[in-house]
Amino acid sequence: QSIGPDLSVSDREVLAELLDLCSLVGLRDADSYRAAKQLRPGHPAIFQTMDDAVLLDVDCTAPQANRIGVSLDAQQWPFPDDDYLNVMAAVIDGLAERTGAEVEFIPQSADSEGDGSDQEVHQAVARRCSRPVSVAPIEKGTASSQRLTRCQWVVTTRVHPVVFGLLAGAAVLPIGLDRRGLSRIDGALRNWGWADAAVPFAALWDPQTG
Repeated sequence: QSIGPDLSVSDREVLAELLDLCSLVGLRDADSYRAAKQLRPGHPAIFQTMDDAVLLDVDCTAPQANRIGVSLDAQQWPFPDDDYLNVMAAVIDGLAERTGAEVEFIPQSADSEGDGSDQEVHQAVARRCSRPVSVAPIEKGTASSQRLTRCQWVVTTRVHPVVFGLLAGAAVLPIGLDRRGLSRIDGALRNWGWADAAVPFAALWDPQTG
């Protein structure tokens, strides 16, 4: 699916060996594709492709409510926790005010690499929002993705909500925290013809005021 974008010498050695074992390689973003081709330029079957989440059994033609579906990764690095929570709350409040839409936080992961669950960060952001919001429970992937497809608006720092929002024809605001996240999100956006359409979190953040 994705590799890198930052690879150590040992990472590159192991990855090259794994590529040699594969008869077909599908990668969902340009950075991953470029890294794989650099490691094994002679490999006969390395392709850039859609994220395999598009194969999930989700009805992307379901009626949409005037709702903002929010899905945030619990991983906040490299930004201070409070700044991340406050900025995301301000973004959500601003969009809700402009659209008149209700807000629903929709978690995608119970635990993000030991950083806690999406639901925990959703609850923390929800407490900072000035408007009423709802926080959905942790659900199986199909159910949470279906929730997203029923929203007219999607705000997310994750790649799969970008995929399902675009599949459903929602207006998507993708926010990347770091190079890795921006790379994956950019890959999903480019598959729908959107280049450089992700918003870096740093562009929303003032390090002096938070």
